[in-house]
Amino acid sequence: MRSNGNAVEGTTNAISEDMLAGQELYFPAGILGFPACHRYKLERFNPGGSNDSPFFMMNSLDQDLSFPLIHPDSIALQYRFPVDVDLLSALAAQAPNTLVPLLIVTVRDRLEDITLNLQGPLIINPTSSLGVQLVIEDYPLRYPLFKEQSSPTRPL
Repeated sequence: MRSNGNAVEGTTNAISEDMLAGQELYFPAGILGFPACHRYKLERFNPGGSNDSPFFMMNSLDQDLSFPLIHPDSIALQYRFPVDVDLLSALAAQAPNTLVPLLIVTVRDRLEDITLNLQGPLIINPTSSLGVQLVIEDYPLRYPLFKEQSSPTRPL
């Protein structure tokens, strides 16, 4: 789903983040590059049984496919995404503050090379269990996870 310029901005919603763990999600249009995968299960990533990890794993129920994810608030990222009537309708949401953004993490061999996809966030409505992937061209595709946490700038 491409964003258009005629939208209000949604902000991150950390309150709903814990509601997502263990939830099955449905992406009607799939995920970019994987249009046939619609059903996913979201789990907290708990290495060594620890509950301190800020990461989630979104596992496809349609094929062998997983995405590591992180909530922008977990890394103090001032992240905004456009919300319009079409997005609210697609997610069966009543208001922008009910939506939760999650960012896809691209894992690499070296920690310094791990990046976040700020351009293609997954937007989830925990109440309806629906999700979409937006394309926000004003954000970078590869934002380093481990760098000084200054928020990327984007025009309003």
